[in-house]
Amino acid sequence: MVSRSAVTITAALHLVLGVSFFIKQKSDLCSKAPPLASWLFIIGFFDLLLDMELFPLRYRHLPFVCQIVTETIMSLLLTEFSALIVWCTIEMITCKLCKIGILMAGLSPEIYNTWEQYILGCVTTALSLTFLLCVGYATDHLYVVKRKSIRLYRNCMDTGKQMWEKILRLMRLKGANEDMAEMLAQSNNCCPPSTSQENEASNYEDLLQPEKYETIGRYRRRSRSRGRNRRF
Repeated sequence: MVSRSAVTITAALHLVLGVSFFIKQKSDLCSKAPPLASWLFIIGFFDLLLDMELFPLRYRHLPFVCQIVTETIMSLLLTEFSALIVWCTIEMITCKLCKIGILMAGLSPEIYNTWEQYILGCVTTALSLTFLLCVGYATDHLYVVKRKSIRLYRNCMDTGKQMWEKILRLMRLKGANEDMAEMLAQSNNCCPPSTSQENEASNYEDLLQPEKYETIGRYRRRSRSRGRNRRF
C-alpha cells in the first residue's frame, strides 16, 4: 500500500499547487463542464493509490525516505496520466456524445448552448461519482466509512442521552429545592418561633463564639489582680 505521506504530497502538488512534472497541461479545459467531476475522479484515484503496492517488498529494508520518494514520484506520474489524459479524453468523448444525442432528440441549439454547462456537469459528475463509488467498494473503504459513521452516530446519541439525563436531574433537584424553600417559608409564617426556641438559639450562638467568654474571663482576672495590689 502507498503511504499516506506520499499521497498527501501528491495531492498538495497536483490539486493545490497545480504543478505537473511529467505531462504538460493544456492551455484550455477539456470541456465546458465544471471541475467538480475531475475532482471526484482524482479523489477516487487517490483512494485507489492507497490500496496499491508501488514500492517492492524486496527493498523494504531501505530507509523509509527512499520509500516515500519513490512512491511520490510514481504517484505523481500516475495521477498526471490519469487526470490529464484518461479523464480528459473521457470527458471530451462524453460531452460530444451528449451534444449529439440532445441535438438528435430535437432540442434547439440555442437552448443547448444556454444550458450546456449544467447538462455536461450533471453527466460528468455522475460518471466520476460512479467511479468513486466503485473504487470505494473495490477497496472496502466504503465499509470502513460506514462502520466509522455508525460508531460516530452511536457515540453522539449516547452523549446526547447522558446530557439530557443530567439536565433532567438538575431540573428535578431545582424543583425539589424550590418546594422545600416554599414549605419552610410557610411553616415559619404559620408557626413563629417561641421564647424557648429563641433562648436555645442564643445559647447556640454563644457556644459558637467562645472568644466572648474568654475575653470576659481575662478582664475579671486583671481586675482582681489590680484590687490585690491596691490592698497591699
